Amino acid sequence: MTLRGKFVAIWSLVWFVLGTTYYSHRWELLQFITAPIFFGILLAIPLSFVWMIMDWKRVGWRSVLPFFLCLVSPIGPFALAVTIRERIFEWSLPSYEAVVRQMESGNIAVPTNKLPALISIPDTLPQPRLARSVAACRDTNGVLMVLISTEGGFPVSHSGYLFSASGSIPPGSYADGFYRARREVRPQWFYVTY
Repeated sequence: MTLRGKFVAIWSLVWFVLGTTYYSHRWELLQFITAPIFFGILLAIPLSFVWMIMDWKRVGWRSVLPFFLCLVSPIGPFALAVTIRERIFEWSLPSYEAVVRQMESGNIAVPTNKLPALISIPDTLPQPRLARSVAACRDTNGVLMVLISTEGGFPVSHSGYLFSASGSIPPGSYADGFYRARREVRPQWFYVTY
């Protein structure tokens, strides 16, 4: 493999690791670090194709490796991140459920209104793992809705887990309108992006 091929291969592997890390658990600082590396990968794809053709006579099949890594590295993190994010949720779920139980028992006060309010969890109670913030409300029917915000992005791409005591998000509710991108990950738990 040529020197430029090695550079492209290393760049692709760096993106693969950082991209997988970022898409598994997004946060702003990592987004600013990974964005230029990703754009470098997009630039490296056509360059590595040209270099593959130019270097074929000199290094043979090894000239294909940098181009192949450039093609695979932007796609791989998305596939891995879904599995990693599910494992992070499974690891964090007991702490999220502990917070919900404290709210249901009344140890943490929850406002009764249509809009969720930020909740301060006392230090003496279990804290949710990897949570940026916790917001909760009880709707007019008394159904507890808890949003545990876990990921942030720039400028406004955030996500987290929404607990609904009823097991569904009522049509026409605030949650239905605000958390349009959502999927149920467990009974009563939804992964939401907002």
